[in-house]
Amino acid sequence: MVWTAPPPSPITDLPASFSGKFPCANCTAIRHELNLFADNTYSLTRFFENNGRAERVENEGGAWGFSSDRRVLVLKSTRGTWSWFAIPATGVLRAVDTYGESIGLREPWDLQRNESFRATLPPPPQDPSVAPRTVTVGFSDVEWKLTELHGKPLRPVTKGKQDILLMLDADTGTFSGQSACNPVEGTFDAGVNTMNITPHRPLRLCRIDDGTERALSNMFKAIRTYRITGPTLDLFDELGSRIARFEGHSISR
Repeated sequence: MVWTAPPPSPITDLPASFSGKFPCANCTAIRHELNLFADNTYSLTRFFENNGRAERVENEGGAWGFSSDRRVLVLKSTRGTWSWFAIPATGVLRAVDTYGESIGLREPWDLQRNESFRATLPPPPQDPSVAPRTVTVGFSDVEWKLTELHGKPLRPVTKGKQDILLMLDADTGTFSGQSACNPVEGTFDAGVNTMNITPHRPLRLCRIDDGTERALSNMFKAIRTYRITGPTLDLFDELGSRIARFEGHSISR
């Protein structure tokens, strides 16, 4: 496999602070103060304001990183919750959902980078014995379970119908796994924004779920690009339409 260098980081000169106000159903606005630190930790303070006065304050901390193409900032709190921000322009973070769609309906919910760093909270404490946190996983050492195919969630696993799994090995450019009723294996090529997956043999249709097997075969043929965001792998066709989503779980060799 030929790997290209990842694009440069869209956020430089850390630490950095971002701020902005989002709409609120039960108050005037929610002011956000986000601090990104160089060790990939963050602190976030939300001020629930009424008429310019903060009536309630919520604090959050955790780890941050980028999607594999560095188009999305990913936050994972110490409570295990996730937040996502697209980066439409330098110094702008736009709140998006897990599919990368803007949360703001009438207008985007944006945080703007402050001219100078101003921390509202210190970074979360770090245990020196723990390795640096990884928010977005890599290809290898991950078991990828298919959860959506061509825009539809997969039906629950039943007797005789297994989870659809892929294990990708970036060192050898090979993959193995399991479809609804077939073992699968083959090769793959991936760059920063490109991907091709080629099974060694066609999938055999079966009575258990021949529709899913056909859709999976079409998926392999249509893949052109990908994005890993946190523990999620999305696959896209040549038009940029999402054709599959996998959820990753780390495994040990």
